Amino acid sequence: MEITLTESPHLSYLVYLLAQIYHGTITLRKVAKQMYCINYLFRAGVPTSDIVCVYTSIIRSVLEYACTVWHPGLTKKLSKDIECVQKHCLKLLFPALSYTESLCKSELERSDNRRDMITLSLFRQTEDPKHHLHYLLPPVKVSHSQMVLQPTYPYQIPLAQTSRYGRDFVPYCIANKF
Repeated sequence: MEITLTESPHLSYLVYLLAQIYHGTITLRKVAKQMYCINYLFRAGVPTSDIVCVYTSIIRSVLEYACTVWHPGLTKKLSKDIECVQKHCLKLLFPALSYTESLCKSELERSDNRRDMITLSLFRQTEDPKHHLHYLLPPVKVSHSQMVLQPTYPYQIPLAQTSRYGRDFVPYCIANKF
């Protein structure tokens, strides 16, 4: 008896997780090679503001590429690994400071907060009926009641058969009330 991916939701979910872990490890491997550049710049005595600029343009851009697609389904371990990359770079630049202090000094923000903001930005753009991804949103709830005690959220979370769909872009944004 042969089982295909469409017949087994558990196997399909396992393949999804493995693909996500593979993507995360490949991305982290790419970034590890580029972090060596930060080390060279620091040893050469380049000002920290310039190194932060190099970090944001070379390393963080790779880490955040297409993050609106994969951020909602990111595992805690991969999220922590991505944050560790930023911690490591900032520890090179500001060895005496804690991570939060070095974030303030470099005027950067935590990676997970930044990914949330990018996801929120895309979701807000998607709410515009002229946006090319607007068709992905569920229909807006219509309230027939005259009295509304609390402001209601315009979208209803779509029912999901699997937890994988619940961690996609649209359900994630609706559940977090972006």
